Amino acid sequence: MAEERPSLQLFILETTTRCNLRCIHCWSSEENNLGNYDARDLPMDLFHKLLPILQDFRPMVQLNGDGETLLHPNFMEMLEKVTRVGCRVMFHTNGTMFTPRNVEKIIRAGVEHIGFSIDAASPELFEKIRRRARLDKILENIRLINKTKEHLGTKSPELSFRFVAMRQNFHELPSVVKMAGEFKVAILAVAELVEYNLTLGQSLVNDPLVAEWVSEAEAEARKWGIRLFLPPQIPKREAAIPASNPAAIDPTSPCTYKGLRKTCKEPWERIFMRVNGKVQPCCRIDASYGDLCVQSFEEVWSGSKYKTLRAALLTDEPLTVCVECPLYGWEPMDSGQPNATTDSTTGTVPSVDERDVRISNLVAELNRTYDSHGWKALLIYYKVRNKLFPVDSKRRKVAKVVWKFFCKFIFETNKALNKAKH
Repeated sequence: MAEERPSLQLFILETTTRCNLRCIHCWSSEENNLGNYDARDLPMDLFHKLLPILQDFRPMVQLNGDGETLLHPNFMEMLEKVTRVGCRVMFHTNGTMFTPRNVEKIIRAGVEHIGFSIDAASPELFEKIRRRARLDKILENIRLINKTKEHLGTKSPELSFRFVAMRQNFHELPSVVKMAGEFKVAILAVAELVEYNLTLGQSLVNDPLVAEWVSEAEAEARKWGIRLFLPPQIPKREAAIPASNPAAIDPTSPCTYKGLRKTCKEPWERIFMRVNGKVQPCCRIDASYGDLCVQSFEEVWSGSKYKTLRAALLTDEPLTVCVECPLYGWEPMDSGQPNATTDSTTGTVPSVDERDVRISNLVAELNRTYDSHGWKALLIYYKVRNKLFPVDSKRRKVAKVVWKFFCKFIFETNKALNKAKH
């Protein structure tokens, strides 16, 4: 398969590495980093250098990294300027720093998604894991967001929970799913644990004992209509993509994936810039692929490191870190289908059926967004269409018909509204 032209869809912009919590599973805790941690904020001059890039590509911008993003003294300024250049915005947070004032500003700015780190349902366990945080305070802040959304007459931002799976907390996953439902959370993503000093022996990778809790969590998710995403290592996870049997793939034995390629498309679609300007192609590759403090975006995005990574992913000889990555499966190298695209809010890969559901739900989405966003509704559909349907896809023909229908619908609606105003 020929290399596709890169098209930036997601720009993960780390705003700060400072954090007000000391979670036991995080590198920012002193017991884990042993003094080897650089806590700093993104310089505003570097941020301003990025704005023309964001305006040119109009990607989804994720305003967070390893720290608590709301600690950055200029977070609201960054948010407003990113939306002003036409980008959609999301961010993840520990949920401790919301106030009535910044909640209203965030919602009015048009943030599409806010993710919360919630690792337990009981206050005692939650506060043992997420040290310096109080569960009741965070839930109060989520309640404030929902109340403000209702007051302003909007359904955005969508909310999600991120749950880091550990031996000591996995039994509370069904309760966390129930809590998510009660607080109008749409998505719950379960993340695998990266073990540090404070969590040695807590990993649940390939642990069969978690099966009953997964089943209960899935049942609870169905009850509340929550999209539950589970990593491959958790038993009974329904595969998000059609791929070769993961059990047959041995990362240490290239013959087990001969003739297969990874379904990952991240190096074509996303970029992760650290607070120091260093660029990573994804969350799994720790090496620097460029430095936006001293290089232009084009030098990085079209540089030799990115090109080498993209070329390798189109073969059955990807980098070792890619072979071992659990986020993506495998597909035949001669497959005519494009590599799968990840969900920017969860890092998971939507199935073909799920893409159909998303495009079908676009009718309701346009109806909801038109009153408050006007012609932005067109842009929403256009971006979704381009992301879900490649130019050479047969399914694109269906999208074109739908596209023409919506253009006519929006045009007629806008004409009627203007006539009514006059």
